[in-house]
Amino acid sequence: MEEGKHFINNRWFAASGSETIPVIDPSDGRIFAQIARGTPADIDRAVAAARGAYEGSWGTTSAAERGRIFARLSMLIGACHEEIAQVEARDTGKQLKQARADATGIARYSSSTRAPPTSRTAKPCLINPASRCSRSASRTA
Repeated sequence: MEEGKHFINNRWFAASGSETIPVIDPSDGRIFAQIARGTPADIDRAVAAARGAYEGSWGTTSAAERGRIFARLSMLIGACHEEIAQVEARDTGKQLKQARADATGIARYSSSTRAPPTSRTAKPCLINPASRCSRSASRTA
């Protein structure tokens, strides 16, 4: 992670404002990282990137291929399981045992995520909540 930056469209960007937000370890009150304080311009950049991905390569990727991508994501999360758990415990004050269980849950969820059936006329729910996206997509465990 690059401190004080946003990860958008597979790249790190400095926030359009120069402010950061401290990330505080609740167990001792100490700052252990800084994250970028987003601005409306940063949100616009992220939404434009998401829309571009949907209208570009991601939108034309088959559901089967999306499933393979999510399976790979699950494997990558699993490979970093302990690091994710350590950061989660430090960030939230959770016990490490619970943070490890949460990291396992993230990996399992990622591997079971399936893209809903879509057409070029349906827009994704997160970009256009008024769209006709499928909210009844089946998921397999």
